[in-house]
Amino acid sequence: MRRTLAAAVLAAAVAFAGAPAADGASITTTTASSKTALSVLGKLTVKGKASHSGYTRAKFGPAWKDVNKDGCDTRNDVLRRDLTNVVVKAGTNGCVVASGKLKDPYTGKTISFVRGPQSSKVRLDHVVPLKAAWLTGAQKWSKVKRTQFANDPLNLLAVDGKANASKGAGDAATWLPKNKSFRCAYVARQVAVKSKYKLWVTKAEKSAIERVLSKCKKTKIVKSDATPKPSKKTPTTKTTAPRDVDDEPGRRITLPPLGGIADYQIGGAYPPDPEVEIVTRDRSQDPVDGVYSICYVNAFQVQPDELAQWERDRPDLVLRGRDGAVVIDADWDEALVDTSSAAARERLMSEVIGPWLTDCASRGFDAVEPDNLDTFTRSGGALTRSDNLALATLITSQAHDLGLAVAQKNTAELTAAEVRAVGFDFAVAEDCGRYSWGEGTECDRYRAIHGGRVIEIEYADGGVDAFERACARADGPASVMLRDRAVVPRGAPGYVYRTC
Repeated sequence: MRRTLAAAVLAAAVAFAGAPAADGASITTTTASSKTALSVLGKLTVKGKASHSGYTRAKFGPAWKDVNKDGCDTRNDVLRRDLTNVVVKAGTNGCVVASGKLKDPYTGKTISFVRGPQSSKVRLDHVVPLKAAWLTGAQKWSKVKRTQFANDPLNLLAVDGKANASKGAGDAATWLPKNKSFRCAYVARQVAVKSKYKLWVTKAEKSAIERVLSKCKKTKIVKSDATPKPSKKTPTTKTTAPRDVDDEPGRRITLPPLGGIADYQIGGAYPPDPEVEIVTRDRSQDPVDGVYSICYVNAFQVQPDELAQWERDRPDLVLRGRDGAVVIDADWDEALVDTSSAAARERLMSEVIGPWLTDCASRGFDAVEPDNLDTFTRSGGALTRSDNLALATLITSQAHDLGLAVAQKNTAELTAAEVRAVGFDFAVAEDCGRYSWGEGTECDRYRAIHGGRVIEIEYADGGVDAFERACARADGPASVMLRDRAVVPRGAPGYVYRTC
């Protein structure tokens, strides 16, 4: 039985009032307050966001720590609270959820949860996202308090995985559930969490919450939403439940298949060959069903057809020389992005790159390829290596939170320590077989850091020697391909695509 609401007037406005018990009865878990969400909202401090600097998921402690000491991790505690028809894994003392049904509050649809490779269909959402909390007061807390916040059942709901990805770190000003009947409950819970932890709200966030609550002014806040203790009476599965892909949240990423055949389609999408396991497409295109899909984003330069919009909406984020002229990458006629200050990098993430990442994740991509990391080498001294690595670190942090792996794109000069510090998961290298590095090639440099997870693109206008050498390597080919420089779609003039 689905948890019921405390009163009919709150059916679309407050929160769930109970959790399914082992025998199908409902256990009341929610403690209501006599205060309305609007009155509590009015007492919250209003000010701008703090700096993004220093944020990582690790700042909020180990993921899903057993903070209530019931012998079970937070993720499984919340799954047992929010799912119906729960079956637990045998031998876990009633803790680990093997299967169940979720009536998703964010979309309104019913989702079957089965522990294993597809368990990310149901994810736990921080109603007030950890990064949003960091920006509105949490960076001043102790790690103990941040860990408690990250595992507080009041701030956690089991929800549709794609809805969770689309939300990202958005607050009420940038994201609300598609299920409009749950919006009052959703923002009321955000107010309750912010009040409990004395977090502030931004002006835009407060206005957005007020607009929602104007339609349900009597909505009360919820003081707590406890999870049920593990019970040996809960039905168990007699089969071995596979590992849950969300057992290590905060790093819920999938790496590209080791040595998988790859296709690079950033110049136009087309159906890949049946043997292809990895496809890279521009962020404007959709991922390929059943194939590891990488979302290409031009994170450090501006596409020529987008420069006018940047000049209109955010001219100060376009890099300029001392004469005020836009700094252009002459090879591709693309303006460089200004990464030279923390303020610029934070705006790039909040206004441009962050929304791109969220969109890639919500549409089902597995990874992201942020291109042109090496603009510091062609900026005339206006940008530094550390500037770009700082932005890259923000990109990997948000991407990992969204469940996206992140590629190191070119930039062979990075050290292994720098790659680890930024958090790159694999590499995408262009023409690396044509350029020497020490006694080997740039490809050897990438492989020394990333092992076999290097997607190598050799371009046909430079000849086929580098491609053929890569295929003939004694240690076996990685994901190597020969492509035309313009990476045009199949059937277009000049199309070239070969694999080993």
